[in-house]
Amino acid sequence: MAGELPSLPFPDGSFDLTLVSYFLFAYQERLTCEFHRDSILELMRVTRSEACIYPTITFEAQPSQYIPLPRSDPALQHFQFTELKTDFEFLMNSNSFLRVWPRLNAALQWPKE
Repeated sequence: MAGELPSLPFPDGSFDLTLVSYFLFAYQERLTCEFHRDSILELMRVTRSEACIYPTITFEAQPSQYIPLPRSDPALQHFQFTELKTDFEFLMNSNSFLRVWPRLNAALQWPKE
C-alpha cells in the first residue's frame, strides 16, 4: 500500500511501533516546520504505542533545527518526546533518535475531528 507523510492511508492505531528513517529532520532544508509537525501528528495517529524518528541530524551531520519543535508546539502537547542515543551510526553523528509516545492522559484529551 502506497502512502506518504503527512497523510498515511492507515486507520487509527494500526501499528504498535512506527519508524521514520532518514526523512524527518534529515531533510530540514526541504521540509518545513509545519510539515514536520503534521508528520509527527500523522505518525502518532496510526501508532498505538510509540514512534521513533532517526536520525536527529541533517545530511550535513548537524543537529536539526526542528528538534525543539515537539516540546514547544501546542499541537503536539499530547505526546512526550525524548532524544535517545544509539550505538548505530550510519552517517557521522547520526547516533541518536527521537522517541515519541502518548502522554498517559492523552486519550482523554485527544481532539476528535
